[in-house]
Amino acid sequence: MRRRSVPDALSPLQSDIELEPPPDTMMEEMRNQMLQMQQEIYQLRAAAAAAPTTAPVYQGPSASDIARELTKVGKLDSYNGTPEKCAEWEFTFMGYIGGMSEELFRLIHVSKHSKEPVGNPLDESGRALSARLYQMLTMLLKKSAHKILRTVPQGHGVEAFRRLSLRFGNATDDIGTTGMLNQILNYKF
Repeated sequence: MRRRSVPDALSPLQSDIELEPPPDTMMEEMRNQMLQMQQEIYQLRAAAAAAPTTAPVYQGPSASDIARELTKVGKLDSYNGTPEKCAEWEFTFMGYIGGMSEELFRLIHVSKHSKEPVGNPLDESGRALSARLYQMLTMLLKKSAHKILRTVPQGHGVEAFRRLSLRFGNATDDIGTTGMLNQILNYKF
């Protein structure tokens, strides 16, 4: 039986193990791979830009489109707190709001029927819409209606609208009993 020498015993193992290239060679390979990936990215971007686009998904009109349409409809009238004109003004105002934002329309509708103060909405978009409503009401309300607005913290437009509805709401409202009582008491015989 022949004994192997130490170098002979290691030689089969060495053939199974790949020796790592020196660090400079590894860096060069990584650079080459990175350049190839960048070229592929550029090619994919160019192909995507040249490819025919599919039909865009409809996401509703933009705010500027709505504003343009609303200017065609006409200017929204101010409201001075006259109970007789509340129903008509509110109907027109809610139509205007519905054209601007479905979310704001829902916020107002829910708050209008609340007997308790509603505060400001919890999420950021709700707070932004409520602040926008407050600014609109600031510009549109006059006399006694404007006085009610000033009792509400600035930016709390949804709560302001709720209070206006309670005070001046029409007789067909579930909650507008104060408005109905005002209409009865202020009736001219």
